[in-house]
Amino acid sequence: MAAQRGRKKGQKPGKSSKEEGLRPWLVKCAFAYRLFGMKSFQDFQGALAGVEEGEGEDGHTHYYHVLKSDTRFRKDAGVTLDELRNYDDNIVRHMHRINVHRDVPINLKYYQWLAALFTEAYLDRYFQSPGRLASLVEEAVKEYIKEAFPSVLDPYEYYERYMPGMDDLRKCAYWMATGSGKTFLIHLAYLQFQHYNKGPHRLDIDRILLITPNSDLTAQHLREMKKSGIPCTEFDATGLGGYFQRQSEEAVNVIEITRFTEDKQDGGLRRVDIESFGRKNLVFVDEAHKGSGGEKWKMFRREVAREGFTFEYSATFGQAAASGGDNDNLAEFAKTILFDYSYPYFYNDGYGKEYRILNVNKSTYETDRVLLANLLTYYEQKLVFEDLKDVATAEYNIADPLWIFVGSKVNVSGTKSDVLTVVRFLQKVLTERDWITRTTDEFLQGKSGLLHEKTKHDIFSPAYPEQRLRYLRERGLSAEEIYGDMLGRIFRCAEPAGLTLVLLKGTDGEIGLKSGDSDFFGDIYVGDATKFIKLVEGHEPQIGIERIDHPSLFRAIDAPDSTVNVLIGAKKFIEGWDCYRVSCMGLINIGKSEGTEIIQLFGRGVRLKGRNNSLKRSTNDAGDQPLDLPLLETLNIFGVDAKYIGYLREFLTIEGVDDYKTVERHIAIKVCEDHLSEGLLIPHWEKTGFERKRRFVLTGDHIVPVKVDLLAKVESEDSVYYEGLEADSRPDPVSIDPRYLDLVDWDAVYFTLLEHKSSKGWKNMVFDKTLLRETIEDPGRYTLYCADHVINPESFGDVQKLQDVIVLVLKKALQAAYSRQKNAWMMENIWIERLSESHGNFEFKEYVVKMRENETDVIEAIDALARQVDRIYADENTKFVTNVFFQNHLYQPLLAKTSKASSKIAAISPEGLNEGEEKLVQGIKNYINDHADLFDGKKIYLLRNIPKTGVGFYKYSWFYPDFIMWVVDASKQHIVFLEPHGMVFSPGPEDEKVQLAEDIKEIERKVNATYRNKGIECGISLDSFIISVSQPGTVAETSLYKTKEQRKKHHVLSLYQSNFISELFEFVLS
Repeated sequence: MAAQRGRKKGQKPGKSSKEEGLRPWLVKCAFAYRLFGMKSFQDFQGALAGVEEGEGEDGHTHYYHVLKSDTRFRKDAGVTLDELRNYDDNIVRHMHRINVHRDVPINLKYYQWLAALFTEAYLDRYFQSPGRLASLVEEAVKEYIKEAFPSVLDPYEYYERYMPGMDDLRKCAYWMATGSGKTFLIHLAYLQFQHYNKGPHRLDIDRILLITPNSDLTAQHLREMKKSGIPCTEFDATGLGGYFQRQSEEAVNVIEITRFTEDKQDGGLRRVDIESFGRKNLVFVDEAHKGSGGEKWKMFRREVAREGFTFEYSATFGQAAASGGDNDNLAEFAKTILFDYSYPYFYNDGYGKEYRILNVNKSTYETDRVLLANLLTYYEQKLVFEDLKDVATAEYNIADPLWIFVGSKVNVSGTKSDVLTVVRFLQKVLTERDWITRTTDEFLQGKSGLLHEKTKHDIFSPAYPEQRLRYLRERGLSAEEIYGDMLGRIFRCAEPAGLTLVLLKGTDGEIGLKSGDSDFFGDIYVGDATKFIKLVEGHEPQIGIERIDHPSLFRAIDAPDSTVNVLIGAKKFIEGWDCYRVSCMGLINIGKSEGTEIIQLFGRGVRLKGRNNSLKRSTNDAGDQPLDLPLLETLNIFGVDAKYIGYLREFLTIEGVDDYKTVERHIAIKVCEDHLSEGLLIPHWEKTGFERKRRFVLTGDHIVPVKVDLLAKVESEDSVYYEGLEADSRPDPVSIDPRYLDLVDWDAVYFTLLEHKSSKGWKNMVFDKTLLRETIEDPGRYTLYCADHVINPESFGDVQKLQDVIVLVLKKALQAAYSRQKNAWMMENIWIERLSESHGNFEFKEYVVKMRENETDVIEAIDALARQVDRIYADENTKFVTNVFFQNHLYQPLLAKTSKASSKIAAISPEGLNEGEEKLVQGIKNYINDHADLFDGKKIYLLRNIPKTGVGFYKYSWFYPDFIMWVVDASKQHIVFLEPHGMVFSPGPEDEKVQLAEDIKEIERKVNATYRNKGIECGISLDSFIISVSQPGTVAETSLYKTKEQRKKHHVLSLYQSNFISELFEFVLS
């Protein structure tokens, strides 16, 4: 940011940045990133976005396993590894509670897990010591501002504006894209707060409130909380059940913000005086931007939580910050937003629908032509949905498309009413067949008259890159046939009979739309429906009017039997509308001042359930999704004099959403059947057999010593390490004084660990309360590093901290004991099978290559490659993709990572080889070619080992080495597992990946003995090697491979050894 030279007196620093965006000023986010060793959300995104959802066999999430191994976390995090493990345990436990009564369990997306993780770390630190948290936040904010804005003249002015105060520390806000699942984060935060609100800094909460903007959202939240098992009720101010009597501390009272008042005379059955709530409330606020432009609603929210705690959620904090007028929303949001996953992140991760935007000036184009363009686009989607209905609904969770219109004005004079403009167009469609068919034919010929603002091409031209109406043209229907089918498919009538408006008495402002005596095809949902009916009667007398008693069409719009295809309104259904049907959106006269509302509506339009409830577009799959399915996963936005469209485009561009969409091409893999016919052998075991077949009672003999580290890292002059990697910097371990154990609530400890056992899936392990205390009483069973005051309580409040530490030690002891038993069982239950094409390593059938649609040279090159695919199978690369060709690999091609191939490639799935993996493959290939005499009578084969579906080994968690290599001769198969791996933070010989070299020889002995007892000589030997990809000077534990003797003992080689491949084969062949 440029230095603030010549700033006017009294001008607030950073004020000009409102239009540039809120994101650069998110100082509390920066604090959270630094807690986990990262500098930005993109750091987390790069590490976790592609990680599998759900939990591994050890009961931890896959996200936890990836983050704990990340070099940045291991090097720079303020959170210890044991704290991270505990946070993940808590999240998993809470999710099990949320899912227990749900028909379809929720698996957290990576960003939801991160939001929950940030909340864990934040609440943990707050309730340990708010003052200490304040110091940590202050330090992080100063560091961030200096790094992010190095050229500012006076950073202290920025500190003053953006430094969170103590009141800000009791507020956590979450900037979440619409459709990203913030509802479950509210449920998680409720459980997390209940878990951490204890000890000397416990908040004595009067009641729990969830504040919504309207009654629809209130009802929606009540439904969802009941599904999650969260006690809840709609706030009731009547009798003793209202605010006159304190309700259950755990029950969530859901109430609309509009029901608050500061006027004691105004309080009653609906309106409630805020003083009645007190100030010590736990408050959740949905659509927290609401009222940010005015003081009253903000004051209401602030007062009810002045001495309590607040969680706020919104998709549009950025727009609220930019439109806050004199209110300094930007600084307020910057100091309270703990997590940012706003729309740009959501979209760029592949979540939600694609979008297409068209906006015209009605002084240049005829409004009805634009609306017809909208209608034809919607009709095309209806056709695709009908043709793909079974797979679209059952497999991809796509709903029947819905066409919506939003106007700025409803009940104004006839020439200015936006809703009346749409009604007139629908009347025209249902009466003027000749105009519709003639104009439709012009569109099909690419002569719509709607020109691109820059290129001046007709945007409906068949040659235009976007290919609008391509599917409709390919069907070969004439304009007459389209119109006839459109009448039945959209307007529910056989012949055009004009438009009839039906006032639905008893509804909240709804008017049904139909043609003649047919079923309703649409719904107008506005504030004053009666007034609008009178407007139509006065200006369009040819339109029929009826008034009947009828249930709401809007409430049933998601029902399978809903006949509604068109929904018209004026922003009434923007907030709290839980609908996945929106596929076409018309905006009329929507200005920039309505930005927050239309961003919300845009967010609702791009919502998508996706395959397996992934929320993602099918173009992110590597499967065989139907070619035309993306048409149903696209939100088409048409604007008429909608100035906001320009602002929306600007917002999306500034926020990093590329205006060019991605396209994908597929490259099939070819399994080398000749290699498979050699009868290659592979170890195999039943992954879930231990849990089902082995039950055991835990005794003291099963408990093995564990180490628990609750200290932050320390810094030395030349490097930063986790404590424990450098013996000189390690403080002495501590032991828990037996005198304090009688103060511990052992029943609570026992039930906490039973819950932990259940969440981990350890149903086959039994333990009792006595064993838990005996474990803590014996200091030889644990090594504990933590601050002395944590285990030496000075008050009853401090005892809770001691108890939390005891639980952490016991969790780790149980994990170690269980893993030891599981590992022993698996060693006894392994067998050898012949490798075939049905093996998990061959599950994926093709690579998916993604690129931007404007990269025509890349698209043409990949298309040419797909037509002549044998080129890449035979070691012929293109300019844009690289096959790391090795003729002895079991399938072709073996693609390299995107960055190695071309910056024009957006992504390759499955992910290509990284640099270390590529060097290993090339090294093996070149060595075999250069030393053919060493391999006389032997055959070498290589296979990339796919995580989760390939061959894994279990010790404390599952480990899937990157490659499997076979050295085959006439009498024996030597199977070697190879893992290019960073060793910067390896604990040395204690590293379970290093220990596999020894463990695998035990597996070899057991396998050969088992088959020998059956009279079979299986003739296999097993080996494992780590290939360190770390620079030697950065490795903490170099004793693993300093000398050849060490390398031979530990089976750890270095990529930076000039002879590492020759030593690998020397050890293998010997």
